Amino acid sequence: MAASTERAEAKLARLSAKLEALTGPEDKRVRKRVFAAIGKLNKELAVPPAPHAPSFAPAARADEPRAAKRQRRAEPAAAAQAAAAAQVVPAVAHAPHALERAPKVAALAGRRADNRRLNHEIAALAKRKQLGRAEELFARALAQGLADVHTHTNMINAAVRCAQLERAEKLLARMEAGDGPAPNVVAYTAMLKGYAAAGRMRAAQALLVRMARPRVDAGRPVLPNLRTVHTLLRGCVRTGDVRLAEWAVSRMGAEWACAPDACAYEALALLLCQSLRVRRVRALLDSLRSQCTLDHAPDDARVPAVHPCRNAAILLALARAHALLAQWARAADALASAQDALDGAHSVAALVRQRDAEAARDGGVGRHGARARVHLSARSVLAFLEHRRAEQVRELRELEVAVRDGAARAADAPASAALARAFARLLVIPPEVPRANLARALCAASVQAAREAFGLQAFATHAAKQPGGVPARELLARLRARLGLSFSDGGGARLRIASLFAEEGEDGAEAAGIAAGIAPGVAGIAGAARRARVHVELCCGGGEWLVQQAAHDARAGARVLWAGVELRADRAAQAFSRAALARLDNCAVLCADAAELFATRLQPGAIDAVCVNHPQPPEWSGGAADSEGEHLLTHAFFSHVHAALRPGGSLTIVTDNVRYGRSLASALCAFDRPPLVFAPLAVGVREDEDGGEDERDAHGSGGEHRLAPGEQGRVPLHEGVPPEACGYTVRASSYFDRLWAHGKRTRRFFVAVRRA
Repeated sequence: MAASTERAEAKLARLSAKLEALTGPEDKRVRKRVFAAIGKLNKELAVPPAPHAPSFAPAARADEPRAAKRQRRAEPAAAAQAAAAAQVVPAVAHAPHALERAPKVAALAGRRADNRRLNHEIAALAKRKQLGRAEELFARALAQGLADVHTHTNMINAAVRCAQLERAEKLLARMEAGDGPAPNVVAYTAMLKGYAAAGRMRAAQALLVRMARPRVDAGRPVLPNLRTVHTLLRGCVRTGDVRLAEWAVSRMGAEWACAPDACAYEALALLLCQSLRVRRVRALLDSLRSQCTLDHAPDDARVPAVHPCRNAAILLALARAHALLAQWARAADALASAQDALDGAHSVAALVRQRDAEAARDGGVGRHGARARVHLSARSVLAFLEHRRAEQVRELRELEVAVRDGAARAADAPASAALARAFARLLVIPPEVPRANLARALCAASVQAAREAFGLQAFATHAAKQPGGVPARELLARLRARLGLSFSDGGGARLRIASLFAEEGEDGAEAAGIAAGIAPGVAGIAGAARRARVHVELCCGGGEWLVQQAAHDARAGARVLWAGVELRADRAAQAFSRAALARLDNCAVLCADAAELFATRLQPGAIDAVCVNHPQPPEWSGGAADSEGEHLLTHAFFSHVHAALRPGGSLTIVTDNVRYGRSLASALCAFDRPPLVFAPLAVGVREDEDGGEDERDAHGSGGEHRLAPGEQGRVPLHEGVPPEACGYTVRASSYFDRLWAHGKRTRRFFVAVRRA
């Protein structure tokens, strides 16, 4: 008995140690089996079985009374139980700690179950951006002693997703100071994601340096892994920070716990193309041609890896960069390589189909089909990948037209002069620029950001080598002076958008001397720019819809100036390149935060129309918009738009989400008291084919829109395409519009109001 008890104790100790090591989500089934085995051992140790003893009861006598029979039979049974107890006591005495440990193990298992449940709930609240409820659960976990490193990490992620970076920083600082579990790489990555989303790339870099530095108290540093670096590089792409991307990739193999993969090289190559550093891109691709390992991705990756030399996105970006620099032959070669990449067997969609076929052959079921199930999960992204390929083919055809037209008119109109005028209509307000900055400092920051993120430095160096070109330093100084004409120092550097389109100053100098090659110093703007209508598209993305509207108005001779506002530098760069290659002098791009721009940077009463196409709705749960995350279209933002519009100016919002459209209409109904009044924009009404009421625009033309069912409020929700009175002069689509249509979401709703 003692030997069996010792074996049970040893087995219980081994299982307890194994349970502590099983912490990942993939170990859920193993933990369940270990818990069952521990429970079985606890029962065996706590309730020992009685040994089998022979019966010494004498045979019953026929004349014996029943009571005497029961007493006589009970005596040997009691003696047997006493003997069994005498044999068990020594065995149990050898393992008193096992009996004491059993309830502790059970209590520990219960606490771990509570901890997992709390972590799961906090993670779900973080996903829904409900920070208040997440903080309540976190406080309960701290009070009950259930908060581990995963709990703290989930709480940091919740604060980050709600843009509450100060709360996340304080929690991470407490963990680093020893007030709680030590932060791991996941906690640092969550904090890094917040910095990247806010555009605070210097803080992100400092965090990477701090986490990789050896700590005196904890010993080994926390080295960034591949997911950490990918998070940083996504932030670099959002902000156009090519220098930080180069810094990070250079340290991946040498100092950190990961080597650069295909995704890291793709982000770096796209940033280099965006900054027009084409020689550096070609040198990078040449150095990677022999690295066959870049074709391989981890077995659990949802999307297979594609070698950078066969990456269609990189090749298209390289072709666009060559086209902006008027290097038409090199642009055509890059487009041919992109076409081969899209048609070849190494495209992402082809690799996903191949992986699906392999998974189907593996069976995909049972314990040995886990890998096959991971492969089969890629089917969920196959539709998106096919849509992205269609978009890349669309971009390739667009660039083919631009390269062909650019090469044909190169002798008549130098491309460098056209691109110089396009840079004069580019305004970049970095996220970390102080709001109360002076106009001169703001212009200097804009030019510096354009130099690094949009290729202004590479263009200035390239243009200086062309016949009749001016030195790069002089061109940059002229651009700073040219942007200064669009700001007023009074009232906190307010921007006059129409001034970005001035083609001549008071002395007739074209574009303040930028294209003509004379000294700057002129003031004022052209009268044509003063008299033109100003239309602004918020969140313009890659600029497809914006450029189509501007091109239509330019061909029609309409006096309409278009400006696109986009927060992400990569999308703003696409919009800028589209307008520059189309040589549109009535289209400007503002890379800035729309909320800050309208709140502090714009001159009041200077815009005729504001268009918002497919804004991101807030997080919805429980039947209401109870998310605490940042959202653009708020009551405060509508107030700033009202101030920026001229009297009679319009605001139009298009969405495919009828619930969100009704929410926006309800929010705009609140502006019904002077001085902030939004009135419904008159779009007319006509009979539709079903005999109901349909609508016409303000010009009387048949509009493809009608009142949404059940909409009778002061600000109605319309279904269909906005009319020309809202600034939608031509039927056009954007990337996200086609994405929703690809997902069978073809209904469109819009709200149209005007400043009363």
